[in-house]
Amino acid sequence: MTPSGLSIHAREAARALGFSAAGVALVGILDEGAALRSWLASGFHAGMHWMEDAETRGDPSRLMAGARSAVVVGAGSRTPESGMEPGLGRIASFSRFRDYHKVMGKKLQALLGEINSKVSCNGVVAVDSRPVLERALARRAGLGWLGKSSCLVSPDFGPWMLLGAVVVDVEMEPDVPMESRCGDCTRCLDACPSGALVAPGIVDANRCISYLTIEHRGDIPEGLHRAVGDRIFGCDECLRACPWGRESVPAPCMEPRLPAAFPADEFPGMDGDTFLSRFAGTPLMRAGRDRMARNAKVVSVNNLVRSGR
Repeated sequence: MTPSGLSIHAREAARALGFSAAGVALVGILDEGAALRSWLASGFHAGMHWMEDAETRGDPSRLMAGARSAVVVGAGSRTPESGMEPGLGRIASFSRFRDYHKVMGKKLQALLGEINSKVSCNGVVAVDSRPVLERALARRAGLGWLGKSSCLVSPDFGPWMLLGAVVVDVEMEPDVPMESRCGDCTRCLDACPSGALVAPGIVDANRCISYLTIEHRGDIPEGLHRAVGDRIFGCDECLRACPWGRESVPAPCMEPRLPAAFPADEFPGMDGDTFLSRFAGTPLMRAGRDRMARNAKVVSVNNLVRSGR
């Protein structure tokens, strides 16, 4: 099969597997690698020490010997917006589905099989579990552009896409990268509740509500408690502010599991077995019971303040 035919087959197979979008990129050093090194030098990665291997992340050809091409996929993850209801803690839109690492990982293995059905090749799957700049690779594959929120922005799905890739050792015809369409818009920057978007495309994770409620292992800094608001896991404010993709819907491969919000006072008294039985297989397992209880205490106080009690 020709490189062009293989690319067409891979894109069609990806959509048949339930992904919202798919594109092809040649692997090699990414332009965004320099920005990653600067970001790390500024300490904006906070406690995410796994990000510090900048040389590997900036060159997806290092993922496997002989790597030549990558099929990059996106899965739409937007869900209806929920209001700030008394006593509830909101979870980010992506966390309402079954853990996307598992869902997309299985689908990407199937996509690798589809590619192998046309040409014998070796390949590896990446869904946040391998050192690669998925957003930069997705930009190269023509899925969208890197917005001022630092998220990939698609003209069809806005910033609401979870990303993954299959890297293979065969030649495929690449798609054309997309130019930025953000223009003078700064809605995402203006919407950030904690000022974590310190400049266009630059996130200071030390102030980011998503980082603080999911990855951060210590106490949430007291000066940022108010910014947390009623967000008990993650934050969608910069995504919801984006004018692109406002009518987008979840990808067919996504599996809804959780409501948009939970009573905040549930988590501090919840034992480990109960937490596991309710949230196994969902993104909330990333934070775990203890961090969810920590977040819930902050949200509960914020809810009391908001209600004037």
